[in-house]
Amino acid sequence: MYTNKPFLYRDAHFQHHLEASVPVLIYLEETEIGSGLIVSYNATFIKIGDTYYNRLMYTFVSK
Repeated sequence: MYTNKPFLYRDAHFQHHLEASVPVLIYLEETEIGSGLIVSYNATFIKIGDTYYNRLMYTFVSK
C-alpha cells in the first residue's frame, strides 16, 4: 500500500525523478504492479522502462 509515501502527479515531480534517477512505484487502484525508473513523460503518459502508463489510470509513488 502507498500510505505515507509522496504521490507524483505534477510534471515537476516526474522531472525530478527522471533527472535524479529515483525509482517510482506504479499502482493500479491499490495494487502495486511494478516499479522502475522514468525514461520520459508527457501530459498523458509516463514511460517507465519500455512501458507507457496512462497518468489518469495509474498512481505513481516515489520509492
